[in-house]
Amino acid sequence: RFDCPVLVNTLQNCNMLHVEKSIKAFCDTLPLSKAIFPELAHHNQEFLISSLLNEKYDAHNALADVLSLQKLVTSKFSLDQLSQFAIASHDIVLTTQYNNKCNRNLHTLTCLIENKKVTNNMARKIAYSGLNFNHLYLQYSRDKESGIRNLFTEIVGKEKKARVTKSKKIIDSVNEYMKNRVV
Repeated sequence: RFDCPVLVNTLQNCNMLHVEKSIKAFCDTLPLSKAIFPELAHHNQEFLISSLLNEKYDAHNALADVLSLQKLVTSKFSLDQLSQFAIASHDIVLTTQYNNKCNRNLHTLTCLIENKKVTNNMARKIAYSGLNFNHLYLQYSRDKESGIRNLFTEIVGKEKKARVTKSKKIIDSVNEYMKNRVV
């Protein structure tokens, strides 16, 4: 859950994303341990190592962390249990790449947040719909009357929902911001 995006981004930065072919899946030990050992008071790795293996380790040492996790996983979980909580590495890569793109989109929308035209949550929704500020700017430039409305209210997905929102208040707020920016 936490380490996968870091690993995927690092592999991508080192042009080693092809390793995905060797790594079939990832498993998050937090939900796994909660399901297998519900009686435990805590399910963080340090507590699991201490209570299940009767060992202590330096949780702030990456190598000790990995070796302890390996020992825990190989001694306390079956392959069937692991596979029930596994996520295909291909899915992790796609999700990480999608989230990276959305975060880049979100960064371009800070001007709308800072000028109180949209909330953080609405900016996130815009970004996660695949849009960035340049898309909004271009759409408004092409059609000042209904460009943003058409973009935000476009029906998408199996659920047949608006791409971003149907809220006139939000659409008008973004239009107002664009009105002062587009020449």
